[in-house]
Amino acid sequence: MSGTNHIRAIAGFYFLVGAIGILSAITLLIFGKSPNIGTTLSSVAYAIGAYYFSKGSNAAKIFLTVMSAFAFLLEGLIGVIAISDGRASGAVILLLASLSAYCLYALQFSASLKSEFAGRSAAYRLSKDKAAQSYYDELERSSSRE
Repeated sequence: MSGTNHIRAIAGFYFLVGAIGILSAITLLIFGKSPNIGTTLSSVAYAIGAYYFSKGSNAAKIFLTVMSAFAFLLEGLIGVIAISDGRASGAVILLLASLSAYCLYALQFSASLKSEFAGRSAAYRLSKDKAAQSYYDELERSSSRE
């Protein structure tokens, strides 16, 4: 799979996870229930992290790598426990664990993702530097007029 497809798959998965969490919090608010603030904030963090990961942010890549590892371990454990108790929901949880494992694999070991991400990261840094430079140039021009 190409690096672009890896990036799209990972960003899409985490954006979807974040969107589902945000929508569930909104639904709870509509029905007069109080959503868990930690879950809501983590859902927002997933959505923001997925967006910035697709742009080439190294901080977002580290965040998604840590969360993929944590989710893989936790979902795998919960899925095995649920299946051993005879619950059908364990299969769905193990499916989520396998998707988290794929994200972890791609983020850590995929050479095509690393090369694509390096290009996006360089472009992201360049655009941030240009925006900062134009901001400082504008400040300098406005202060010189006074």
